[in-house]
Amino acid sequence: MNVGIGTRQVGVTPGEAFKRAIALQAEGNLLAAEKIYRAILKQHPHHFPSLSNLGFVLLDQERMEEATRFLRRALNQNPNSAVVHTRLARAFQLLDRPQEAEDRLRRAIALDPELAEAHATLGLGLADLGRYDEAVAALARAIELAPDWARLYYFWGHIKQWSAEDPRLPALKALPQKCDRMPISWQVDLKFALAKAYADLGDIDHSFRYQIEGGALQRRLIGYDEASVLRELHELCRALDSGWMKRHAGVGNPSALPVFIVGMPRSGTSLVEQILAGHPKVQAFGERLTFNQSLAEICGTPTVPPALAQRAAQWSDPQLRRLGSLYLDATQPHVPMTAARATDKLPANFQHVGLIHAALPNARIIHTRRDPVDTCLSLFSVLFSGPGQPYSYNLGDLGRYYRAHEKVMAHWRDILPAGVMLEVRYEDVVDDLAREARRIVAHCGLEWDDACLEFHKVERTVRTMSHAQVRQPIYRRSVGRKRPRRDLLQPLLETLGAE
Repeated sequence: MNVGIGTRQVGVTPGEAFKRAIALQAEGNLLAAEKIYRAILKQHPHHFPSLSNLGFVLLDQERMEEATRFLRRALNQNPNSAVVHTRLARAFQLLDRPQEAEDRLRRAIALDPELAEAHATLGLGLADLGRYDEAVAALARAIELAPDWARLYYFWGHIKQWSAEDPRLPALKALPQKCDRMPISWQVDLKFALAKAYADLGDIDHSFRYQIEGGALQRRLIGYDEASVLRELHELCRALDSGWMKRHAGVGNPSALPVFIVGMPRSGTSLVEQILAGHPKVQAFGERLTFNQSLAEICGTPTVPPALAQRAAQWSDPQLRRLGSLYLDATQPHVPMTAARATDKLPANFQHVGLIHAALPNARIIHTRRDPVDTCLSLFSVLFSGPGQPYSYNLGDLGRYYRAHEKVMAHWRDILPAGVMLEVRYEDVVDDLAREARRIVAHCGLEWDDACLEFHKVERTVRTMSHAQVRQPIYRRSVGRKRPRRDLLQPLLETLGAE
């Protein structure tokens, strides 16, 4: 979860170009804002507001390495900016550098003890590390400092369960009265915060109505282009067919290090990775954009282009080998010598399974699955940072995307060589952890270790919505989760074809 733009702005506006960049940034047009900030910095390389805001824009695009460079440059100009220290800390958190992040945040709080964003970012980082008592204290302080900042209540609900006795609950319930004065993004935060609170209090229908309202606002805000997304998924399957796979068989980098865990978000990917993280010969990296970044470099673009399928279908064997090598060059320096495997748990990599196998033919792939309705309802309840999972805010969109995902995975299943990809059902892991854990470990070519059954005791950073669940022993609460009335669910059920 990203804190996002907080309650404070950085710098002044020296000209019309800068004002335009600020407006584009506020609208979410990050690439256009980035272009203007870069143009300003060519003329004024030490301009603190452009350096800091460009860092913020890159951070919002999850381009963390670039973001840290510009945020450091900004701090060279103004080393006492608590906001920039806070955003740099968030980049460090996402780069899995928790101690550096915490040090920055302590510095930010020392510089400005009343900066709510610093306390909130500290709380999120502590929760990722499993230090929940400290996380709750930090987030409570953030809410005390900024009681009208709706996103803080959303964060609170995902670190600590709401109860009827929580003294923050009346303040949250009173916020809708101020809704008209809030930016749309804050209204979204509020709807999702209320949805989580009412779910925790057992009022599922009331919660679901807030999810529907919040999702509608968020979908409008991020502008999801469903037709383009579904078309590209279809094109990937059409272009990277069995003939393409046979032509490029065995041409990639031969390393057996990577294990890619893919599937729909909220389908059990974090649980599977945590099981493997217990193994002494596994380095668990969590959600990484490394393969996407490697793809972008091969394409010669800042991010993966929308028409990836057309380009990838024409790539030569050396290009595919280079793709695998780029990925490994970015991964191996962070892997200890004792590790035989390194996990990469980015659910959205499901669309790149064909390219992953061509570029890294000895990598292993694990595809997690879960009951379609449970998966979609869990997804629908989450407010993702930035533009993440844009299909998840409308029940019809969500059902259609789920079905497209299933078609894509069926395609890869048909054309991949035997033994490359393992299918794991979340419900099976819950029903028989020992059996499924052994299947998962064996698929990775590792000897069995009983520590994999003690996955909840593994000390590591977990930066997903499942950070609390994977630190508990296995439980059944998420199987057959409570559902709202059927009429509220109907758009999802119809598109899924579910009974």
